[in-house]
Order: sequence, then structure tokens, then C-alpha cells
Amino acid sequence: MNLFYLAISSFLLGFASAWLAALLQLPLSHAMARASRVRVSSRFWFAWGMLPPVWGASVALFVVAFGVFSGMGWLDDHCPMHPGHPHLCLSHILESPPGGVPFWTLLGLAWLGAIRGCWRTTGLLVATRRWVAGATAAIAAGRQVFRVAGSIPFAFTAGLWSPRIYWTRRAMELLRGEERQIVLIHEGEHQRRRDPLRVLLLEWRRAWLPGGQQVLRQWERQAEIECDRACIRKGFDPSKVASTILKLQKAVAGRQRPNLSLAYARHDLSGLRLRIEALFEQPKRSLGMAPVCFLLFLTLTLLVSRVGQAHHLLETALGWLR
Repeated sequence: MNLFYLAISSFLLGFASAWLAALLQLPLSHAMARASRVRVSSRFWFAWGMLPPVWGASVALFVVAFGVFSGMGWLDDHCPMHPGHPHLCLSHILESPPGGVPFWTLLGLAWLGAIRGCWRTTGLLVATRRWVAGATAAIAAGRQVFRVAGSIPFAFTAGLWSPRIYWTRRAMELLRGEERQIVLIHEGEHQRRRDPLRVLLLEWRRAWLPGGQQVLRQWERQAEIECDRACIRKGFDPSKVASTILKLQKAVAGRQRPNLSLAYARHDLSGLRLRIEALFEQPKRSLGMAPVCFLLFLTLTLLVSRVGQAHHLLETALGWLR
């Protein structure tokens, strides 16, 4: 029973910490999305999007570790110094166990949120795998490409650990010569970066945390710009790359994205304008993952260095829910 109460308390506190971090991100996400002087890379947006879940998981792990280690006597046990509220120590958690209507209500909502996130991403993953099942392999422009059924001229990358490039028969018929090469180089860049795994994680985050839609949209826009730039680095003329993008975008206008596929599936006029403009600009240094990693390191250092105060603060937060 001690472990049960410690587990559900750590889950609730971790979930609440992730939500609080996501709410604090909202105004900063809006400001960065509107910023024009600083180019924010897709690596930054991915790390920024995953920061709340990682922070929430860190808080939950901290609660469990402190509860176990203090109960074993490996850490100072300050529970007797703070009577009257729930304790997160295995030795004392049953003396004043967490509970109350707000506690159980929030715990239920947290579980529903977690289930919703897993259900949504699992559904997208299953839909993608069903669609690519039975795809036939071929060699096009020196790359292995898998052909799937479909009347939409559509190219995408799918697969979490070993991504593959797919396109429909209609895409093969629509694209000619250099256009095929441009599309396959673009998708090859998604493949190299393992972008399907990243978009799956961001979709999972979007399903249960606020602000996820904006983060996912900004990540997709920057990922597309960076994969378009790979075509420029291979020596293709920006005008040819732009015309290929517009040709496919026109063909998929108004279509819903059926799965976790990337690239030309989403009809995003603002993002399309940014993609075309980026083709004719000089490459700029962009903000990477370093600021997000530093922020996470700083907060985790603060949590560990103030371990007693942080633990008591979390216990106090449980007391508010009684």
C-alpha cells in the first residue's frame, strides 16, 4: 500500500508539473513563432515541445527516489518536522496518506489525459502501418522507394527506427525527371533525421498538454524548410525546387493527412510561403537545442540542490488537494 500511494502521488505530481511547464511555455512559444530576426530550427522546436514531458517525468522520478531513499535511511527524513500534511516517504506515507475529492478527481483526469495521448498516437501509428502494408519496393533516382496505393500525388517518410521513403502511383505519374530527384532528396533528409519518430512524440505531447498544436506546426514548418535546403545543397536550382513544391502542394490542397506522414500532406499556406521564401534566402544560423538543454539542466540542478525544500513543497501541494 505504501508503494501504491507513492506511485499515484508521483504520477499526479509529475503530470501537474508537465502541465504547469506547458502553460508557462505558451506565451514564449507565441513570441518565438512571431519572431522574424531569429531563425528557430526544428531541433529547437522538438526539444522545446518535449521539455514539459521530460520535466514532468523528472519530477515523478524525483518523488519516487526521495520516497524510497528516505524510507531506507539513505536520505534525511524530515517528515516528523512537518506533521499534518501528506508525506512522500515510504516510512510515513500511511500516517497521513494523500486523498480527498480534488486529489482523486485530478488523478482521474491525469489518467484520462495519459490514455488519450497513448490512444491517439497508437491510432496514428496503426493507420500508417496499415497504409504502407503491402508496399512494393523499387529503385528511383538511385534510392529505394516503396510504392503504395492511392490517388493522391503524395510522397512521405514512415517508420520510427528505420524510416523508409514512400510515394503513391499518382506521384510517380505526376513527377518528371528532376522533380522526382528533388522529392526523393527531400524525403531522404526526413529519413536521415528520423523525423517520423519526432512527429510521433510531438503528436503524443499534443494530445495531452496545452500548446502542443503550435509547437507541432512550427516544428513541421522548420523541418520542411531544412529538408528543402538539402535539395539546394545537392545543386538544384531554387526555382525548380519551388515549382516542384507548388506542384505537389496544389495537388494535395484540401486533403486531410491520413497518418503520420510528412512533407506535402498538410496544406499550410503560411508555412508554404515561408518554405518558398527560405529557398531564395542565404542560409542563416538558427537556434538549436542548446538553450532548451541548458534550461532543463538548470532546473534539474536546482531541484537536486534544494532537495529537501523541493520535497516539502511537493508534499505541501498534495496537502492543498485534501
